[in-house]
This record gives sequence, C-alpha cells and structure tokens, in this order.
Amino acid sequence: TLLASGLIRDFSVAIDGGAHVGCWSDLMRERFERVLAFEPSPAYANLLHNARDWPNVECHNAALCDVKCRVESFSGKRRTMTSRLVRKVSQGGIPGRTVDSLKLDRCGLIKLDIEGWEYPALLGALKTIRRTRPFVLVELAGHGKRIGYGDQMVRDLLDREGYDELF
Repeated sequence: TLLASGLIRDFSVAIDGGAHVGCWSDLMRERFERVLAFEPSPAYANLLHNARDWPNVECHNAALCDVKCRVESFSGKRRTMTSRLVRKVSQGGIPGRTVDSLKLDRCGLIKLDIEGWEYPALLGALKTIRRTRPFVLVELAGHGKRIGYGDQMVRDLLDREGYDELF
C-alpha cells in the first residue's frame, strides 16, 4: 500500500481532506503520529468524531479551501453517501479553511478527495507544501469542471512545485 511503499518519509502529520466516514483516516492513524481529518458534511464529521476511539485523529467539520471562508455543502443521494461543496457563501454554511492556517512545521501526507475543490485546497496549502514537502495524494476525476477547475490545473500546479505524477 501507499503508506508502506517508502514514498512517504515523514510520519508526523497526515491531512485527510474529504475524510467522509474515516476509511483513509483509519489507515493513516496506524502510521502517523497525528491525523487531521476534514469533512464538510456535518453528518459524516459527527459520525467520524463520535464513533471512533482514535486518540491521534482530530476531526474537523470544515472544508479545505484557498482562503478562510464559509461554504455551502450539498449531500448527495442517500445510497451514494457523498457530499460536495457547492459554493462560497457570505453567511451560514460551514467553515472553510486553508491547510496553511494550520501552521504545521511537519507534514508527511496531504490527501485530497474533495469532489472538485482539490485545486483551491492546494492553493491554500502552498506554503505548507513548500515548507514540508509532503507526499500529495489527489483525486482527479473531473469533478472540478462544474466549478471552473480542471484536473490539468491541479497537475500543472503540482508540476510547478516539483512534484511528479504517479498513477
């Protein structure tokens, strides 16, 4: 698996962007000292927070974005159990924050599976990425098109930062 592949060298902190019910957080908690799980859906964040006895996992009901903001989310069909961010809003919604606002000295892994918001989240993580050089795992499934961010924008950003694409 990725966590045992040797590609990750720093097992201090992992970020699970789009944690959902905690599948990746569960894997991360076994290897990392600290896992920061971000899930914008209040229902899934609550489930992750309350149903797990994982002392090294911190669950945040928040979205990862390019700036501090408020975002509106939409929960998908019941059987798919998905949620996605719709847009930034001036009031209500859920908190959006940047990875950089965490002010991490160390970070070994940033995983983003956030239904098209990967590009803005990476913009909000650039200082951390440049400082800590974590392994970056990003879902590229074309979801960003609906909000103006193509997968190629993510690839180009990571390429400019010196990352190689792995499949």
